[in-house]
Amino acid sequence: SVNLGKDVAVIGEYAFAGAPVETFALDAANTAFKVGGNGQYLLSNDGKQLLVVSSAVKGEFKLDGSVTSVAAGAFSGNTGLTSISLPGVTSVGEHAFAGCSHLKSVTLGDLTEIGAYAFANTAITEAPSFASLKAIGEAAFMGTKLTSVTIPDGMTVGNRAFYECKALASVTIGKDAVIGNAAFALNSNSNYERANEEISKGDLIYYFIYTSPLTNLTIGDNVTLGREAFMGAAKLETLTLGDNVTVG
Repeated sequence: SVNLGKDVAVIGEYAFAGAPVETFALDAANTAFKVGGNGQYLLSNDGKQLLVVSSAVKGEFKLDGSVTSVAAGAFSGNTGLTSISLPGVTSVGEHAFAGCSHLKSVTLGDLTEIGAYAFANTAITEAPSFASLKAIGEAAFMGTKLTSVTIPDGMTVGNRAFYECKALASVTIGKDAVIGNAAFALNSNSNYERANEEISKGDLIYYFIYTSPLTNLTIGDNVTLGREAFMGAAKLETLTLGDNVTVG
């Protein structure tokens, strides 16, 4: 348990990330924060920003639409979390859900900001809406289980934003987008599966097969691709390339 005195006015980013804090308590005279969920999370005084959530929270976490932003590192490292419903949230800070390895489902509002590593190494299979986003932070979805991604026109995608997404089979990029270095790359040294084949009765030969899920890629006009943007995409079946595409 963490007790916050009346004079505590600032909680730094990642202050309790990875710490086994079960509950937060607040001095009655403290006017900077609010405690919710029987002490399981801290909010800004106006109730609009979710600052930190106890590692004791498991399964589904759900709040109403009054919360509009999730602070940096708010849920970071919570391996018991499986789903999030924060329909009013439009801003997600850096590392907000990073390392929530069992987080499979996310329901958020019309996002305008996604910070670096925001969803890195989670188990989400579907990305939140990008319709109102101008940029996606560095490594924001690295190591997730996304199966398809659509990048809107004019968006800037940070370096390694979708790096090591080993289930990503389809990517569509709108016109005038800027794609960072290694944004959709796979680590070619780690994506192998062991296989075997019987060459004669009782004799097996073992070998490794390179795995690369991306089969369909569509790139719009005037797109700029960074270095190694699709490194490791060795099994592309369909590539549609727009006009005036710049390849790093």
